[in-house]
Amino acid sequence: MNTKLLPLSSLLLLALAAGCGATTTAPTTSSITGTVDQATFATPVTQIQVSSDGATASVAVEASGRFELVLAPGKTYRFSFAEDGSIPLVGRATPTRLDTTVRVDAAGAHLDLGKVRYWPGAAGLALNTPPPVASQEAAATCEDLGDDDDHECEDGIDPNTGAECDGGPAANQDDGAEGGEDAAEATDCEASDAMALPEMNLPESIGCADEEEDD
Repeated sequence: MNTKLLPLSSLLLLALAAGCGATTTAPTTSSITGTVDQATFATPVTQIQVSSDGATASVAVEASGRFELVLAPGKTYRFSFAEDGSIPLVGRATPTRLDTTVRVDAAGAHLDLGKVRYWPGAAGLALNTPPPVASQEAAATCEDLGDDDDHECEDGIDPNTGAECDGGPAANQDDGAEGGEDAAEATDCEASDAMALPEMNLPESIGCADEEEDD
């Protein structure tokens, strides 16, 4: 039996047609990127310590200073630019707090901190200079949520499928009894502490909403 070879253009069309029915997989993590301003640190930062729920992991920093922190929803994180935790990242600065924690409520969000520089703490205060904290908040870039884009989410559960959404029930608990977003926490920095300061603030929580804005 003779078999005719299809021209390359036909093969390409078949490949495209086969891909038309493919579904987009919903993201399962969010991420934070940035670049360490190595010249401001006493020694080069090669790793960032990521702490959550009592566990700590190390994330490598590239030779260029670039880093990416991949984070799971439903957790609160704290980051340090020293192995002993002595140089925490100030993720969010307010008039009353130097907040070193960030909550990841949902997957699919990507934020960039810009450059992250070292602040020596007490040495700076000797010059009567406050920490040069960020004044703007990093904007989140959101991934396409695929087929889950229009689902409703109630307290972390999709009522149509029973599957977890927006980080699951743990990320949707009412934290109103914590004393407000500017309540001081034991994990906060003081102006006299050494710290890592980004160009851009992190929001209080990270995640991409499923809601569509009305035009």
